[in-house]
Amino acid sequence: MKSIIARYGTAVAACYCVLAVALWVWPGAGWYRAGIGFTLALAVTGAAYAAVPCRSHAGAMLLLAVATALFVGAVANVNFFTLGSGGTAEWPYFHNVDAWERWGEARRIVERGRLSIQPAACVTALLMYTLGHDAFTSLMPGLLSALLSIVITGAIAGRLTGRRDIAFGSMLALSLMCYFMVQATVLIKDVPLALGMALGALALVRLDGGSRGPATWLAAVAAVVVMAVYRPNTLNFLALGALIFAVRRRGILPFAGVAALAVAARVGGMYALSYIPATYDSGMSDMYIAASGSGGGDGTVDSLLAAYPAMPVWKRLMLLPATVVMQFLIPFPWDWASDRLFGPTVPLAHCQYTWYAAGALLVYWAAALARRSPAPMVRLGLWAAACYIITAYLFAGRISRYALPLLPLMMPMVAYTAAVAWRRRSLRVWLAVFALGMTATLLICHKIHMG
Repeated sequence: MKSIIARYGTAVAACYCVLAVALWVWPGAGWYRAGIGFTLALAVTGAAYAAVPCRSHAGAMLLLAVATALFVGAVANVNFFTLGSGGTAEWPYFHNVDAWERWGEARRIVERGRLSIQPAACVTALLMYTLGHDAFTSLMPGLLSALLSIVITGAIAGRLTGRRDIAFGSMLALSLMCYFMVQATVLIKDVPLALGMALGALALVRLDGGSRGPATWLAAVAAVVVMAVYRPNTLNFLALGALIFAVRRRGILPFAGVAALAVAARVGGMYALSYIPATYDSGMSDMYIAASGSGGGDGTVDSLLAAYPAMPVWKRLMLLPATVVMQFLIPFPWDWASDRLFGPTVPLAHCQYTWYAAGALLVYWAAALARRSPAPMVRLGLWAAACYIITAYLFAGRISRYALPLLPLMMPMVAYTAAVAWRRRSLRVWLAVFALGMTATLLICHKIHMG
């Protein structure tokens, strides 16, 4: 204990000071709730990281920095949701329609004392029931999920390669994905879903390596529970991942068990929810859409894709390359002010350059390194690619945040490429070509989008 205090005591104290300054600059979140939440997040994250074999001092310091940044962002957002929008901690004003629906549904669950067809709202309602109606407390699952996703991403990379530098690089890469980090500071589902996907990936990678112990199955069950609560459709992705990992000459049964568990949870959830009466108030959501001005589209892009939902399968398949590219590009790195209504941190989601760099490394890995990579990493890459393409196909590439849960599957390949091939001339040439191509593409997109 003394050695831990000596190594991290000063850094932890500095993080608490930064949080205290943020609470003073942006009042609205309760001091004791923010302090307790920050302490809980550090304790849970620290305990989880201590169980990772490829842990490092640099990784621990990174988690401290990320936790501080996330909580400062949450404090700034709560200030905007409360004092900045004429609300209070008990009655925040969420301009994001999804967040408002979830908060309102959670209040109805608490006030009416019955379950909801929105399981994620039940989590918020449980927090309301136990810890009080508080805007900051409602953000805690997302904040903690982001930190644990970073830890598990490092654990996956360490399991695949046995290298601490790649494990740390994976954690660093995920923490640099601005869109992902921003989503953790608002009341949105995608970051908890990233935790679910990370847990599922860890379970499958452990099974692939021959680990059949309780820790492996605990990760699999936890993944199923998180996905079932926040977005049950993603259980299909977990089942797909299990099938991809099962394409081997032996050891199919454990993967079939994971797939069966995911399918059973999906079917059971649909059956259970069919017996729960809806408490959803669509009129209030319509009011918020009109009030926030979020009903508008993106001009030319919307007009081009307006007919997409009615298109036959073959047309969607023909458009797939374009929808995959669109999903990769958005949110575009301009028009930052368009999202400030949803919270002070949300415009930072437009800082997409780190994601573009990660995409360049992923393409290089697929083209030049996949054949020499560990076999489980290849299967993980195939799983991530399949889910990414399916998401683009289903939503025309327009809802890029639906792909955020796949980031923990991708970052190990990003870090592996950076660590293994950073001295290769071919990588440097590819990055230069990619940068030029992205510049031209973004200029064209800017002309279309803003025109």
